[in-house]
Amino acid sequence: SIILVNYLVDKYHLKKEECLFIGDSITDIETAINGKVDSCLVTFGYGVNIESFKEKATLVADSVSDLANLLK
Repeated sequence: SIILVNYLVDKYHLKKEECLFIGDSITDIETAINGKVDSCLVTFGYGVNIESFKEKATLVADSVSDLANLLK
């Protein structure tokens, strides 16, 4: 939830523009949006109906190597 995002940002003295919320569900992507941080949808997780919300994510990774390349 947004409370978690804000808690982690505050606890670790982060800037939201430097954060990336990685997840495999619409709930994860909406949490990032509501928390005002970028998101990365991983399509290889347990999430379902991913095609229906791919456009909401800041980034999309279709494999672990895609995710690693995005994080470089």
